[in-house]
Amino acid sequence: NPPNIQLETINPGKAEGIITGGNLATLAALIGTPYEIDTTDKILFLEDVDETIMSIERNLTHLRLSGKLDKVSGVILGYWTRCGWDDNLKSVFKDTFTNIPVIANLCCGHSLPTTSFPLGERFYMDADNCIIKKI
Repeated sequence: NPPNIQLETINPGKAEGIITGGNLATLAALIGTPYEIDTTDKILFLEDVDETIMSIERNLTHLRLSGKLDKVSGVILGYWTRCGWDDNLKSVFKDTFTNIPVIANLCCGHSLPTTSFPLGERFYMDADNCIIKKI
């Protein structure tokens, strides 16, 4: 992240796994198709743009009810552009990913500045210290 934009711990803990994910609304819409996401033992990256808290919570619930969150090892949240990033939205993530380490505020997704995040690569995350590194 740029020096003036700090990562944030939503849930503490450590995890490692291959990064998968992307836009939350798209991932939720792909459930039940041949293109649905494999999240088993993965670090799930999520971001979105122009969504309400109700829509975000609905899409997360859809992922949870489909079993896609049962074996996630960790979660990294990118930007939630024009989604109202506040304590209410953070609470939705904290409640959804109970006992799963979650780091938020990665400059990736529908944002400026933005960074590339290599999906399919193996990463280690330490949410206690807001560390994300490729291994």
